[in-house]
This record gives sequence, structure tokens and C-alpha cells, in this order.
Amino acid sequence: MAGIDTKALATAVQNGDTRPWIEALLRIRTKDNDLVPFRFNRLQETCHTKLTGRDYVVKYRQGGSSTYHLARGLAYACSIPYWNSACVTISTDRGRTKERMFQTVHRFLDEMDAEYRPIIGQERADAITFPMLDSQFYIGTAGSREFGRSETINFLHITELAAFKANEADAIFTAAIESVPTGGIIIIETTPRDVGSYAHNLWMRSVRRQVRFNPIFVPWYWAEDYHLPPSSPDALQADRGSIVLAAEERELAQKFLQDGVPVEDRIRWRRMKVAERRDDFFAEYPEDAVGCWLAATDSVFPVQALRTMLSDVRDPLEVKDALSVYKKAMPGRTYSCGIDGASGLPSGDFSAGVILCNQTGEHVATIHGHIPPQEFARCLAEAGNLYYRMTIGGERDAWTLQVVEELERLGYDALYRQLDGNETLRLGFPNTHTSRVQAIAVLREAIRAGDFRSPDGNLVQELMQYQRHVSEETRMEKFAAPQGLYDDLCVAAQRAQQIRQTVAYALPYAPEKQAELVGAYPGGLWR
Repeated sequence: MAGIDTKALATAVQNGDTRPWIEALLRIRTKDNDLVPFRFNRLQETCHTKLTGRDYVVKYRQGGSSTYHLARGLAYACSIPYWNSACVTISTDRGRTKERMFQTVHRFLDEMDAEYRPIIGQERADAITFPMLDSQFYIGTAGSREFGRSETINFLHITELAAFKANEADAIFTAAIESVPTGGIIIIETTPRDVGSYAHNLWMRSVRRQVRFNPIFVPWYWAEDYHLPPSSPDALQADRGSIVLAAEERELAQKFLQDGVPVEDRIRWRRMKVAERRDDFFAEYPEDAVGCWLAATDSVFPVQALRTMLSDVRDPLEVKDALSVYKKAMPGRTYSCGIDGASGLPSGDFSAGVILCNQTGEHVATIHGHIPPQEFARCLAEAGNLYYRMTIGGERDAWTLQVVEELERLGYDALYRQLDGNETLRLGFPNTHTSRVQAIAVLREAIRAGDFRSPDGNLVQELMQYQRHVSEETRMEKFAAPQGLYDDLCVAAQRAQQIRQTVAYALPYAPEKQAELVGAYPGGLWR
């Protein structure tokens, strides 16, 4: 390391580029315990080129993400006067993660050449100070310290956010982040966990550009060392030698980097890990930015089927206002539309309509937006004319019932009706828990059997996050999206599948014909 211009390195850090400082001064231990100069791997390289100063990284485990960001925090603290770097870790493992992180920073300093090692001042169990610059590097657990109450944090590194308790995550975001000044740096990194968690909600809001965090997704197949040759003793016995890729594996392989590693070697490694970790693999070693959250989630709907459905997600053929068309109406086909109405207020729930082909189970079009009931009814009537007078129906809740009644007033007659307890045909489905459970069961079975397919990414996402909740006080169950997320499309899809199951191959009947058909189509009729 002789002849290193430390002033030039510090200047680069002050200008926002920590890489020269890290690669010139730091050494790391490899998995074989060899001490080598710190050189960016592909994950670190990707992050370094995409960082904006407020970033959220979802990544695979043991890829060197935390090591890289700890090195960045140290570079700033050793190069800029009055700088405070802080790393916040989980509190649920009795401080083991905090201790490991602190050891990494200490090892960075211990392994530096003595002539370039900064003067270290006070050392506490949670901080290292650098008196020549009056700066420090702090590492602590969430909830262990009141961040942001009395000091400025210039570099905030939050690691494994998905493992934080909900109250800890909330505290960090109301205190620590508020303590980062304009021009300060915030980096959040995590492997994915539950849909609906604080980490997942923040990720989705980042993707939708609803918060000021730049989303960066790093899949496992970018790793340089996640592959196994045919002769590897770590490969499954059946995979030693040449292998034949399944259709799902061939599709995944199209995303692999062209870096000289044979596709079969990466798939061989993947098979070994899937057998070892089962469903946990898809969270620990994510392959896509949506399904990775589902892997650790107790969804109401079949997890594997939903993961497969992700491959069908695509952009609509055309979009007109709130209507997104994925497949145009075809002669000889009939269609059903389940709906979930809302107030139309910008801060409220969405109005949603899901249109299915009765014969194929394909989701062909979506109506979605903050649409008031009367306007929603007109949108549905127009879409109904495009899809051969599709049958429209939804639950008899306050908003949806307004929509259906407005459709009836407009003269749209292909409306779903169901017998009530008095043997009277009424518009829509009952607004009861039993009716909702029936709707869930119908859609779940269709998804499991491959009889329901959707190209709409928003709907697939809602299906993933739809969960059963049980009140601790009343022990009553409720099916819904986690707090802060939406389920309007999911509810509409449930009702669409129910209508489709009831009237799948029927043609519209006049009102006088309905009474004759009650027995033939139990549960509901259309006209």
C-alpha cells in the first residue's frame, strides 16, 4: 500500500465517491478466511453505480451488502470533519448482529496499514470516535437509543429492515431519519420477508415513487459464486452430470447475465438450494422484486401458483382512462365482471372491476381508479358493451350497491342476482362473512387448478398480500390486505370468478325465464 495519496482519497469521499478509499485502504476476509484487498463484487458494484443518497436495496443473503455499506460509513467518518455515521440493526437476536457488524468495522481498522490507519479516540461498546476529525461511527440495535433526538446523523445505514419489529421500524423512521440533514445519506437494505410488513410497504411505496427512496433490487443470480459444475459433490445426486431445464427454469435463465457461467451450473446450484431451504429459498435468494416477498408470507391463495402467475404479468394492450385492456372481446365468448365500489375520494379506496372470459378463465380487462359510484357505473356500462354485455356483480355493501343500482337505472340489464333468505332474487352478493368466505374459496380453487390467470401485476400483488386476520379480543376472523395496502382488485376478482362459475356457458335470459332456471344455476342468475 506504499505511496497512497490519502488526501486524494479523502477528497474523493468528500465528493461522494467512497470506492477509491475503500479499495485502496481496506482488506476483507474471504469465505476461506484469506485476507485480501477489498474489491467490489457484482452486488456492491451494482449498488455503487445506482446509489442516489436515499436508497432502499432488496437483495439476496450473504452477498456482501452490509459489508459494503459499513465500509462506506467508515470512509465518510474517516474523511469528513464532524461526520456521524450510524448503522442500525435488529434487536431480536440479543445483539449478535450488532456485535458482528461492530467486529467488521474493527477488522477494517485493524487490517489497515499502520501508516494509513486513522487515530482512534474513545471506544465504547457501540461507537468508535476519530478525534482528529471530531467524527464517529455508531452501531446499535433498533430501540436501544433515541436516534435523532439530540444529534445529527450524516450517514444512516439501516440493515435488515424486514426483521425489525413494527414499533421499532416506526420509531426509526420517525426519529433517526428525521435527524439526517439535507445532503445526508440514508441507505436501507434487507432480504425480503412478509407481505404487508413495514419493510414491504416501504418497498412498494418506493417502487411507486410515493416516498423519496430509490428502489434497487439485486437478485441472487447476479452473484459470481452461486453456481455448481456438473462434478460438484454439493450438487443433488440427480443433477451430477448434464441436466435438462424445466420450462420455468428456462424462463428464469433468460434473466441470467452473460458472464461466462453456464446456465446449467446456476440452475444446478438453484436446485440444490431449493431442496435445502424449500419455500424459504425465494425470500433468502430473491429472483423477482414481487414474488420474493410472497415467499415468506402466509397468503390466503396458493403461493406456488401465484409465483407461477407472475410470469404472465404484462402491460395492457391499450389503456383508456380507468380501463386497461389485456385481451379484446372475441366472438362466441361470454364475460363476467366482478366489482368493488368505493367513494371515489383521492385519499380513499379504489373502485375496481375485473373482467374474466367465462370460457377460459383469462383476466381480459381491468377497471381501476378513484371513481365515484355513478361514474364507475358508466365506465362499467361502456366496458360491458365492449365485452358482449358482460354480467356485472358485486357485494351489497354501501358503495358497490350504489354502482349496481346506477347500472340498473341506466338500463344495463346483464346484472348478477342471487336468491336471499326469502327466495327473492336480489342484485349482487350478500354483504356477509359467509358470502366472502365462499368467494375466497371459489377463487382459491380456480387459482390452484390453473383455471384463473391474470396478466395484471397490481391484481397479482393484491392476491399475494391477501391474508386471514384473527382479532385477539373477539377471535373473529377477517380476510383483507395488511394495513396500509389495498385489496379492491382482489375482492373484485373473487366476485368475478363466482359469477363466472355460476353462468360460465349461459346466454342472457329474459326476466320471465329466470324463475325456471333457479335450480339449474344455484346461487345466482343473470338476465
